[in-house]
Amino acid sequence: MITAQHIKKAAYTVELLKRYGWQGDVQPGRAFLIDPEFHDQMPAVEQWLFDSMEDSMLEHGVIVPINVWGNTIVDGHVRYFICMRHGLPFEVTPRNFESRDKAIEFILAAHLCVRRYTLADLTKIHDETQDESLIPFIKHAEEMERESHQVSYTDETGRPSS
Repeated sequence: MITAQHIKKAAYTVELLKRYGWQGDVQPGRAFLIDPEFHDQMPAVEQWLFDSMEDSMLEHGVIVPINVWGNTIVDGHVRYFICMRHGLPFEVTPRNFESRDKAIEFILAAHLCVRRYTLADLTKIHDETQDESLIPFIKHAEEMERESHQVSYTDETGRPSS
């Protein structure tokens, strides 16, 4: 049975695919849905990163499978857009989650590992969810932000400049 939620996901998926340059029909076995709530959990991909991923995938193929829960993508949205845009073959890894909340935990963990969240992103997620498991990541992001603002006063040999 097709539900209103299914129709909403399908419309959202087509809208995003078109935004990323897809034209045409979806081939059988390649039709996956993008859940707006899942997609919104991830920070936006900057254009340079998208271009870099696209170049790499065109040259080397799709190395990392797209993670799906049923027919919904939970990780690999950008890879999916690029594959659809260029007709690239891809593999999927089916995932089983007890609930939507568990799927969202997976999404957050996957993106924390690749360091795509800023300190502001992590703080916002923590404020909204009160998820205490984010505290170590927030502290790490704070440290990384402090380090990025430090000025080095060394000469070309690495010694303190005078």
